[in-house]
Amino acid sequence: MRLKLVWVIGLLLILAGAGLIGMYIVQVWQVLKASDQSIIFWYLPIAFLGLLAIMAGSISIAWVKQQRQNINKKQSKGNQDDTTT
Repeated sequence: MRLKLVWVIGLLLILAGAGLIGMYIVQVWQVLKASDQSIIFWYLPIAFLGLLAIMAGSISIAWVKQQRQNINKKQSKGNQDDTTT
């Protein structure tokens, strides 16, 4: 149950990060022809926050995958021990 929750949170972090980066791109696109383009600089932390969210989400999904592999290894090892006796 906990692994599924961490997986869902990781997926939501990736989606939120993609949304933040998308929002930054839209804002930059809107001010490209404007005389004041300082938004490109001042909104840059939003893009960095999006990158951090994507990285955190990817790490959490990778962690869940690793935990599931460990569980499967323990279960298969347990089944082999039971059948050999």
